[in-house]
Amino acid sequence: MKTITDSNYKHDEKKDLTPEELVKAKTACEFVINLTKAISRSGYYDSNHPISGEVKRGLYDSFKNALGSSSEIMLTCHDSGEVTDIHISGILDEPVNIRKLTKADTSDLFVPKLKDYFERKSLNSFVIKKNITPQHFESFIDVMGEPIADSSDN
Repeated sequence: MKTITDSNYKHDEKKDLTPEELVKAKTACEFVINLTKAISRSGYYDSNHPISGEVKRGLYDSFKNALGSSSEIMLTCHDSGEVTDIHISGILDEPVNIRKLTKADTSDLFVPKLKDYFERKSLNSFVIKKNITPQHFESFIDVMGEPIADSSDN
C-alpha cells in the first residue's frame, strides 16, 4: 500500500487545518485511496479467490487507524456538473474535501473512480461504522467492487 507523505499535499490549502487535524485528515485520505484501490482490484476476482484476499489484507487495520477515536467515516459524492468532489466526514468536526488533501494528479485519478462506485450503486454517500466486523468489511468491499448495481431484478 502506498503511503501518503507531506510532499503529496497542496501546501496552500492545508492552512485551515491544525497540525493534529491534518494528521487525522491525511490518515483518513490514505485509507480512502487504499479503499478505492481495493474496490477496483477486488472487482476483477471472485471474493473467494486468493488475490481478492490479498487486495483486502491490511485494509481493515488501516480503516481502524483512520478512525482513531471517531465512531464512523462517511464518504459523500458531490457532483456539480464539471467538478466532482468527495468529502470525508466523521473524522474531523467538518467534512474535508479529498482534493484539499491530495495533489491534483492523485485526486484526478481517484475521485472519478470513487464517483463511478457511487453511481454504480446509486449512492450519494455511505458510512462505515467503527464496530463493523472484518468479515462484513471485506463483504462491503466485494459488493462495492461488483460491476453491476444491485437491484430487485437481479
